[in-house]
Amino acid sequence: MKKSVCLLFLLLLFSSCTMVFPLDTEVPYSVKGEMVLTENESDGFSEFKFEFKNKSEKEVYAFTVVFFLFDQEGNPVTTGKPNISAIVREPVPSGEILESSFSLDRFLNGIPEVPYRIEYLFVKKIIYSDGTEWNDPYGFKSL
Repeated sequence: MKKSVCLLFLLLLFSSCTMVFPLDTEVPYSVKGEMVLTENESDGFSEFKFEFKNKSEKEVYAFTVVFFLFDQEGNPVTTGKPNISAIVREPVPSGEILESSFSLDRFLNGIPEVPYRIEYLFVKKIIYSDGTEWNDPYGFKSL
């Protein structure tokens, strides 16, 4: 009995989370971004400026980007939504990089004096031009 409990413990100890939560061998994108403050009122006062690379063999039709906003002290934003989820509907051919931005004004109650930090940035969903989808609802695959 003691041996079987010890073997079970060792089996659980040396098994990985990928057995419970299988992960894709390769994430089909890379993404990076930052919040910038602008002075052009027509485009908004704050925006998320990002770079998305399509690492798949298919053309991307649209994708959903998710990230969290933190102030300079590392606290979640309280003047609006600390978590942002936005759909980007711009085609990205296979192997290409999209550099784009969108306004954050609709997510915030006010414009900060300094840009917020972007943390835990990932792509939640990719829709390809052929109608297929890739999903990572919690960002686990991109870790």
